[in-house]
Amino acid sequence: MLRSMSRLLATSFALLWAASGLIFAQVTADPPRRPEGGRRQQPPEQRDTRNLDNLKAALKLDPDHAAKFDSILDDSRRARASLDEEMRAGRARLLQAVREGKSDVDLEKLNQAQGSTYAKISANEVWAMSRIYALLNDDQKKIAEAAFNRVESVTAQRPPGFPVQRQQ
Repeated sequence: MLRSMSRLLATSFALLWAASGLIFAQVTADPPRRPEGGRRQQPPEQRDTRNLDNLKAALKLDPDHAAKFDSILDDSRRARASLDEEMRAGRARLLQAVREGKSDVDLEKLNQAQGSTYAKISANEVWAMSRIYALLNDDQKKIAEAAFNRVESVTAQRPPGFPVQRQQ
């Protein structure tokens, strides 16, 4: 009798544990980005590629300038990849420090390092934009400025601290 009750209890516990895992998985699953029939958002990489292709088309770059444009962007992407990895590692160090109950001084040091990495990301973007801008003639600069102003107007509407893009 005791053996059958312990088996029943163990089986019940196993079923409850499995069911709670399924419920947790359903609750924490990513919700759809758009309602049924709505337009789905593209991943940031696809959106960036589309936007750059549109900008290059609007600028009407000759083949030489288009090759230089692509080279500048490739250099910037390579630098950005290592900076993105540095940013992820910094976030992990910050989270670990919080979990370990590190002092405010220790957290501030880690936060300063994270801010330095963000500054490098910003400098990389400015470097790429300045090199591209230097390739353009006056008419192309007007087109580029209009595109940059559209981007700025969108980002200016976000609340302070809102992530600009690539949250991973």
